[in-house]
Amino acid sequence: INNLIIVLFAALATGGAVVVSQFLGAREQKGANESSGQLILLSGLFGLLVGAFCFVLARPMIRLFYGAIDADVLKRRDTLEELETDLGFAPGVLTKAVAKLNECCERGEDDFMYPMPPEWLHSITTPPFYGCRICGNLYGTKAGLLINDQMQVIGTNGLVIPGLYAGWHTAGGACGENSYIGDPILGSLMGDVGLAFCGGYLCGTSAVEHELQGVE
Repeated sequence: INNLIIVLFAALATGGAVVVSQFLGAREQKGANESSGQLILLSGLFGLLVGAFCFVLARPMIRLFYGAIDADVLKRRDTLEELETDLGFAPGVLTKAVAKLNECCERGEDDFMYPMPPEWLHSITTPPFYGCRICGNLYGTKAGLLINDQMQVIGTNGLVIPGLYAGWHTAGGACGENSYIGDPILGSLMGDVGLAFCGGYLCGTSAVEHELQGVE
């Protein structure tokens, strides 16, 4: 749902940008100003609507999406030690983590790596206790092959590796230095396809220029 809302806002912004660009290209400043104002108004109203909807129906939506979790996934136990064992943790891992959380709740201050606001601190003391194993998901990477402006891969010695080229999604920072590909809004909507075409074109033309010189 979160990604769907992001895409909807991104589509609205992209469509508005196209309309405004057309007015600017036609040197119709008044039309561009009016379109910009309408875009801002629609974005604000849409944002308020989505916010109100989520605020009112937050709990029903959570129950709808997560209320039917299989019993073998969501564990329910009367003690933390039993829950710890069923979840596959080593002895003391879960119980110590809960004890640390409860200490933070008593102080009213979270001193962990990513501190939570005091109003979010709720101690875990009353059974039954619920738990499930949640695995990570790799959304994106901020590393890649270093390339030059000809899409040629640079080795660890700082020199070009002959015959090796890399397009975006493989090269540079997130996907080429200073690229918006890592942005959750522009990345999936415009960056992926656009940079794939652009990177492939640059790789192909550079390879022809550097690798096929002198070849008939």
